[in-house]
Amino acid sequence: MIKVGVLGARGRMGSEVGRALAAADDLELAAEVDDGDALEGLAGCAVVVDFTHPGVVLDNLRWCIGHGLDVVVGTSGFGEDRLAQVRSWLADAPGVRVLIASNFSVGAVLMMRFAAQAAPFFESAEIIELHHAGKMDAPSGTASRTASMIASARAAAGLGASPDATTTAAPALAASSATPRPTPRPAPVTTTTLPSKTPMMFLDRPCLNSSSEAPEPFRR
Repeated sequence: MIKVGVLGARGRMGSEVGRALAAADDLELAAEVDDGDALEGLAGCAVVVDFTHPGVVLDNLRWCIGHGLDVVVGTSGFGEDRLAQVRSWLADAPGVRVLIASNFSVGAVLMMRFAAQAAPFFESAEIIELHHAGKMDAPSGTASRTASMIASARAAAGLGASPDATTTAAPALAASSATPRPTPRPAPVTTTTLPSKTPMMFLDRPCLNSSSEAPEPFRR
């Protein structure tokens, strides 16, 4: 039996992970840790699953890596700067492994893959994601990773940046809005009534969609 600890165990996703572990024959839910609990409760686990918050996930990772624990991360908020930080910690802990997944859904992963495959055949791409108002990060990890994969696919095909004629934008966006963009800029929309959706658009045509209301493979 593999002993697994869950960080964020009382949250929506952490609770789902706990139920899945309890139902597995070869895994043991060995520790459930949430806000206010001591991380020492994870001692003795072989693997830790983190579904917490972008504001605390790096501290959790640093602690786990320092204590020799492998980690699977479902928490969002990882740009290249954060990934570089995690790699630097791992360089000092060669026996520790960390998997940072932008989405655990089979359908969403396929959507990202298909978006990258389609990107070289279109002049531009847009990512418009819809989320409930309780979503902690915007854009989401799924949207950010999709944008990165589209940009890499376009670069590998020898294509230039997607056209963007925007000349006026909010201060936070102005620096990147007035010139062609090598990476699509996700547009997040949140309201209290929306399920999670990440539709992909190439030119003016919706082509791919990952939704929490979609068939089971997109939610799993």
